Amino acid sequence: MSEILSRLLFEKNIKVTELARLTEVPQPTIQRIVAGTTSRPHLNTLEPIAHFFSITVNQLRGLESIPFLKLAGTKEPALRTVPILSWKQVSDWLELPAQDRTRFTSESMSTDAKTGERAYALMIKDASMEPVFSIGTSIIIDPDKEPKDRSYVVVKPNSYPEAILRQLIIDMNTYYIKPLSPELIAFNMQLLNKDDKICGVLVQAKRNFND
Repeated sequence: MSEILSRLLFEKNIKVTELARLTEVPQPTIQRIVAGTTSRPHLNTLEPIAHFFSITVNQLRGLESIPFLKLAGTKEPALRTVPILSWKQVSDWLELPAQDRTRFTSESMSTDAKTGERAYALMIKDASMEPVFSIGTSIIIDPDKEPKDRSYVVVKPNSYPEAILRQLIIDMNTYYIKPLSPELIAFNMQLLNKDDKICGVLVQAKRNFND
């Protein structure tokens, strides 16, 4: 919502103070949404804002695309929608033909990151990548982006039932992965075997905070 509302304000050339006056939503409330410091605004807050911009509440929340938002100088949408997968679904998603992807999951989120058509979102569910990525962070992954040394990548180890997020370390032609949490120092570096699969590169992370 932070990204979407900020872009709407920019596109319509309107300031937070004016939006507050026209919608009768308190200015501090709108400022918290723009800053991304509120994760669950009340419906009675979102409805007048959505009505003002002639969009739905779901579009304001990022659950549906907003066709009139375009990237500057292009015909591409400023925000695109990517599916939210579970960590167990990642491998299956990458094997799907394009025509089957829309039926794979009903959950999605918007992103302004430039990604390939197979991009997807995940929710961080453990502390293995803290303090950089805490539990509850949503991440956008692009399988078509080339991984580089020190990239954050989603990997599906052959010996593990689901994908994991790790930092990639490249030494010559040898690939290693490691968690960031100091509590996992004993597992700080693991060799990436040929049967392990890199399932994409992290291109964006979003973190909401409670009121």
